Amino acid sequence: MKYYLGLDGGGTRTRFIIINEEGDILGQHIADTIHIHQVGTVETKRSFSHSLNAVSDLAKISLQDISHAFLGFAGYGEVEQDKVFIDQMVKDILPNATCGNDVHVAWAGSLAAQAGIQIVGGTGSIVFARNEKGEETRCGGWGYFFGDEGSAYWLSQLMLNIFSKQSDGRFKEEALLKIVRKHFNLIGDFEMIGYYLDKLLNNRTQIAALAPLLFQAAKEGDSSALEGIQKCAYEQAITIHTAMKNLEWKKDKIMVSYSGGLFEAGDILLNPLQQELIKLDSRLQLQKPILSPLLGSAYYAYVLDQKKHNDDLILKLSKHEV
Repeated sequence: MKYYLGLDGGGTRTRFIIINEEGDILGQHIADTIHIHQVGTVETKRSFSHSLNAVSDLAKISLQDISHAFLGFAGYGEVEQDKVFIDQMVKDILPNATCGNDVHVAWAGSLAAQAGIQIVGGTGSIVFARNEKGEETRCGGWGYFFGDEGSAYWLSQLMLNIFSKQSDGRFKEEALLKIVRKHFNLIGDFEMIGYYLDKLLNNRTQIAALAPLLFQAAKEGDSSALEGIQKCAYEQAITIHTAMKNLEWKKDKIMVSYSGGLFEAGDILLNPLQQELIKLDSRLQLQKPILSPLLGSAYYAYVLDQKKHNDDLILKLSKHEV
């Protein structure tokens, strides 16, 4: 029996999983983030080693039994010295392993590690594409200071801008104004400034978590909210389209999938996104994710080891809620 380990390492938490070649889940472990820029190299190495031992104990196998591992680390490949550190850290513990960025994990899950384009829409945003030749490219992912268009953080900032315009009369008063007032228990709308400075400033996670307020307003027919969602879809679409143009594609349909909390909004975002994609290139077709990012990392470890895909394994893994 062969065993495969996957890691989905984000900016908030790190998840580990071990499966066997038949698609059985043998062990899972969740830890805090091990992003070097957040916790430092010492804690990254300590937590990584501890978590590997924990998940292998749950699976009742040793780390030496793992045939291959695919490990997706947030920020991997963006800073050379960090990449060197991570590569050596992994090599010291898992000789049969491949490292990548967390966007690779998202792609491996949503598209079952096959040709297509992946957009991650969480607190930040990034697009990754891989064609039939195995050529890769990315677009976006510049960070919240001057990028991450189409992310939950970006959309929440836009939402607050719409709120301010509805409040002072630049936009007509609609559902969003009442929703924000109620959510923050505002007595006066200008209290939002103090709340933002005292509670939200520089807290990307809390700001990003406000995006559902815009979706709620849109569902109540707020025209400004609907326009904001359309802008979000446009930003996502042009990033996807740009990544597509950087590669050559053979097929008449280019599958596009998605992951991240922003897409939990469902059709109210996905329908405008598909509309914007069709405007840019009719080959771009949205597809529901096949696997979760975590299962995708384990499946990709299988593909890297076996040098082939396994439809039966994909089907079995897709039935797991992980």
